Amino acid sequence: MNLEEIQNLVSSAVEPGYRGKLLARGQARAMIWRDGLLPEGAPDFISTLSYDLLSYGHSLLLLGIRLREEGGDQSLMRSAFEHAGEAIEAVVSKGDPDDPRRGFFRLLAASSFHLASLSARAFSLLHMTAEDLNLSRMERGLAMLILRALDDLEGEILTWRLGGMGSEEAIIADLAQAEQGSKAQADSDPLSDALDRALCDAFYGGLGAYILALETGAPELVEHARGELTKGLESAATLNMVPQWWCFRIAIHLLDDLWNSSFHAVLPPDVIGEDSASWVELRSLFITSLIRRKRSEIELWPSQIEGAQRSVDEVLQSSLWQRCLLRHNEDIQHLLTGTLKARANIIWGQTTAPQRRGYFLAGVGLHTGQRLDAVAKNANDLLIAANAAILNGDQENSVSAIVGLAETIFDISPFIPDPFPDNWREVLSAWLLGQPLSQLANENTSNILRFVENGLIYKLPWGIDAIRVRAQANGDTFGEEGMFTIDDFEVGLAVPAIETGTLNVSAATLMQAGFNSRQAAIKVVHDTDATFLNSHDLKEWLDSELVQELNNDDGWPTPESRGLWLEFITEFVPPERSVWKRQDAVISVSWIDTEQALPEGSIVRVIKSGARTLIFSPSMKAIGEAYDTLARTPRGVLIAKTTSNSGSIALRYFGPEPLADLFA
Repeated sequence: MNLEEIQNLVSSAVEPGYRGKLLARGQARAMIWRDGLLPEGAPDFISTLSYDLLSYGHSLLLLGIRLREEGGDQSLMRSAFEHAGEAIEAVVSKGDPDDPRRGFFRLLAASSFHLASLSARAFSLLHMTAEDLNLSRMERGLAMLILRALDDLEGEILTWRLGGMGSEEAIIADLAQAEQGSKAQADSDPLSDALDRALCDAFYGGLGAYILALETGAPELVEHARGELTKGLESAATLNMVPQWWCFRIAIHLLDDLWNSSFHAVLPPDVIGEDSASWVELRSLFITSLIRRKRSEIELWPSQIEGAQRSVDEVLQSSLWQRCLLRHNEDIQHLLTGTLKARANIIWGQTTAPQRRGYFLAGVGLHTGQRLDAVAKNANDLLIAANAAILNGDQENSVSAIVGLAETIFDISPFIPDPFPDNWREVLSAWLLGQPLSQLANENTSNILRFVENGLIYKLPWGIDAIRVRAQANGDTFGEEGMFTIDDFEVGLAVPAIETGTLNVSAATLMQAGFNSRQAAIKVVHDTDATFLNSHDLKEWLDSELVQELNNDDGWPTPESRGLWLEFITEFVPPERSVWKRQDAVISVSWIDTEQALPEGSIVRVIKSGARTLIFSPSMKAIGEAYDTLARTPRGVLIAKTTSNSGSIALRYFGPEPLADLFA
């Protein structure tokens, strides 16, 4: 059939009245039957309805693929796939659960929906365990691809490859044993099993290369995967192995669909301008972090792409300000617009671009920003001095510098506390030193507590952060000839000290981690001479023998805080490091077959396998071993390429943990 004949055939097949409303009859039956049985009093349906629906679905799926391959009408092609999916779904969704073909048919329906750009419907059809679906190895691999369970799919391929079940040697050996009668069974065909394993090996090779393409963004690997699957398709056709043939043919088209809607294809690879270099790296970090989620997010669904385009158009055509204006009459709109323009002209006339950026990042307006500019030099020096004193354990100078900062900040609106007691300096000093505030409260207990909450925990940290980000935005320099910037100094200790009420960094870390007793936090740190500075060190300290021994004391840290402490140590889990970055390294490797070494720049895999670190080809065949051992499986994406030196490979890692820590 030529293209025109195929399109005419599909057009007639998707008409609602086709074959006596076949699809409508199937969907009506699906609404009322349960486990393949109709309830009493149900309308009569012809006994061949399931067969007719499956034949109709298979035919439309094939015709849709033909349309796709020959560049036919896109709308008609999607309609063919959608009708195919609905016909097969009508048979399997509530059909006989004991039908051994049910899993395969469900997979065909899901594949049809996916090819019709209805990914959500495809996902919902397969959202159950592979065991429930009774799928073969190849069918399960295809289902994992549709479900974006890439980690599970990669693990299954890796297990298959390392086990050597699909290798030529293993298949020949098993056939030889079967021929001798040692493995022959009445209910199995050794030759069919061997052919299935060989085809599965080719199928896994193609999917393995495609997973690597999604991780690296290399389009040549997509072509490699397509080539592997095409060879498998031809072999399955020659051997007349129908389920395997379907898996290969559908997978080839799914790869194209997934790649064309993947972030690698949808997000521009680069941008014009001075930000082009950072765009490329941020784009890579974004994509790799999505791939490593529990359910890999590798692409935008067609509906999401269309929705994103509409959203961008709406944003470009209308802002929140514009929508607010439309609520008023024309005179008010002109008045508000004129006021905004006049205010903008004043701000632009009195400030520089770095100043405006600093005001924005600090969350302040023009007047407050100008006040911060005026006190910047002294405030910057006090900020650096306060943090340095905290770092060195110098309480006297820490308190002096922070009080000096407060004197500056509390004089600027909107950082002025309410209430603002006369003895606020004494309150701040006692608070920082971890002392009880009761002796300072007297009859003004309420005001003192409100000052701590409003002035010390909220407004003073806000003001200090405003000073810091203003210095960063304006590029303030320090030292002789301006050799240093604010980022060259530790400036992150003062705010936690103020928020928690202690200059002890470990006690502040403990309280920020969730232990809600200031006095008890200070005591446990003092009792154990703790020096942890982050949540991961805190976890190690909690697991230490000293802390475990003290935990046996029913009165520790204090009788009043005992319950809070037990709750904290039971529930505390250190947060995972979540800031991803790119890191590069080179490691030494040895190759299994040095005479068939890959050319320079070839992408390979580095995978931890027990105590060894193996190098795999794109098709997931072991080709070498690294001398350095992966201590654990990386949380991020590890990309490797061969180099001009045959004894090494270049690594590029996108992930949260240091690359050096991954290798023993």
